[in-house]
Amino acid sequence: MKEFGARYFKNTIYINFDNNEVMKKVFEIDFDISRIISAIKIEYGKSFDSEETLIIFDEIQEAPKALASLKYFNENAPQYAIIAAGSLLGVALHKGTSFPVGKVDFMHLYPLNFYEFICALGENQLAQLLLANDYELMNAYATRYAELLKKYYYIGGMAEAVQTYIDTEDFYEVREIQKTCLSITKKILENMHLKKLFQGL
Repeated sequence: MKEFGARYFKNTIYINFDNNEVMKKVFEIDFDISRIISAIKIEYGKSFDSEETLIIFDEIQEAPKALASLKYFNENAPQYAIIAAGSLLGVALHKGTSFPVGKVDFMHLYPLNFYEFICALGENQLAQLLLANDYELMNAYATRYAELLKKYYYIGGMAEAVQTYIDTEDFYEVREIQKTCLSITKKILENMHLKKLFQGL
């Protein structure tokens, strides 16, 4: 998202609701878009032009009112470009929160497949060979494919884990990213389980 902002916008404003209690509170007050924009400008540290700015709301599942505010941005301030990212599993925990149906375009992101993985590692020629289905030539490079496949089995397709390996080539660092992802998923699932238990009382 940040890369997209850097390429196509003059300004990119990144707000992560996982670690920004102030912005969470801003959205809890009301859906006055002009007031919310004023708060975003304070957070950004300077004024900005709506046509040249991308606003990123990350971990939006942590701020249900921010998710609901997208409807009001769409209706009252459509000149602002906003990307909201977060776990739909997390969003599911907040039943009863207004969801801006019809006001949000979804893009579902999935882990990298093996082809995308080897492209990310810069092995573009080997990737193209996969697409060409030239099995005889692929067989000549079987050892390299096997090595890449072993890495893929270990690293997986989660973008952050892949990027960590590209940046560090450190499997220990990759494992730490994987543990963090598993820990977050476990907490979300535990919360969902507890909520179902309470609903059953």
